[in-house]
Amino acid sequence: MKKNNTLKNMILNKRFQLIALIIIPVIIISAYLLIQKYINKSVNNINESFQQNQYDNVQKYNTKLGLLKICLKNEKDIYQNIEYKVKYSSAILMFNNGFYDSALEELQQIQSKDETIINKIDDCNYKIGKQYLENENYEKALLYLEPLTNKYDTNDLLDTIYYNYTLNYLENKNYIAALQEIQKIKNKEYNDLKNIKKQIHYELGKDYFLKGNYSEAIIELTSCKDYQDSNSYYNIAYMAKAEELFKNDKYYEAKNIYDIIPEETEYKGIKAGDRKKSLNNISDILESIFNLEGIVYFSAFNDFSSLQEYCNSTIISKRIDIKNIKKIPTTFSIDENTKLLYSKGIFSIKYSKKDNYSTSFYNLYNSSVTY
Repeated sequence: MKKNNTLKNMILNKRFQLIALIIIPVIIISAYLLIQKYINKSVNNINESFQQNQYDNVQKYNTKLGLLKICLKNEKDIYQNIEYKVKYSSAILMFNNGFYDSALEELQQIQSKDETIINKIDDCNYKIGKQYLENENYEKALLYLEPLTNKYDTNDLLDTIYYNYTLNYLENKNYIAALQEIQKIKNKEYNDLKNIKKQIHYELGKDYFLKGNYSEAIIELTSCKDYQDSNSYYNIAYMAKAEELFKNDKYYEAKNIYDIIPEETEYKGIKAGDRKKSLNNISDILESIFNLEGIVYFSAFNDFSSLQEYCNSTIISKRIDIKNIKKIPTTFSIDENTKLLYSKGIFSIKYSKKDNYSTSFYNLYNSSVTY
């Protein structure tokens, strides 16, 4: 009895196996055909709806792109084409409803970006940038709008950003940064741009002046001489520079500057008119031809025979004879060891005798010295 049951079970198992071998391939083939049919239908629906600008119907496939990508892994061109249409349709609907950030995100996911996609990305950047500008978030607005130069009315919007940056830097006394920003504004007639620029140069020039940087002050104040009292600062800065030249015996350069400075200008208690008279007198002297003659005396330590002798100075005299000169030279060689120096109205002597005194010092070091 048991043998019969076992035999029956074996027969049934074989039948089931046979049925499975027939049915499973049929199911697989049927599933494949159904999936293929779904894919073909989906691709056709996407293409037809997109051609008719029915973006609502196309964007419905956005959540199914993952499945379509798996099924079309051997047909990349077809997948990229439908991805383009689905993402673009989704972006168009978002853009039209004011969701510019989401639209931009969709567009950036498209692998093959043609001119249409690039232009739509620019549209999104423009809208997002404009929103940030309206909310006075200039830093974010600049990120979106700056790459769009010369497109739409972007230049006008950028001018607004640069102008507000300029005012902010000016208010915070960062004058160099303010100048850099104002240079970026393309519309030179924007608001009171000319007056703002003069103000920046004025404030920067005054700042340099107060710090004693007169050369830089002159450069900045030259650009705004008709602004407030900048001309007064300009003249005083020029006079300060002239005084510096005067102290360094550069009388001709100093005189050239004083010739253009109003006589009433005053710097550190010195009136420009008085200094001009002094320079004119000096100029008359300097322009005349004269001789410089005489004898100079000075003390020198030049005997290295012993430590005692080295500690005793010697009075040396030298004759000076300089003929037919227009001004006193700053350096004049009297002989190979002696130079006459002149600076700021004071003469001095530089004396350096060359001698082989190392041997003498060696002998001193090895001998006993009594003090």
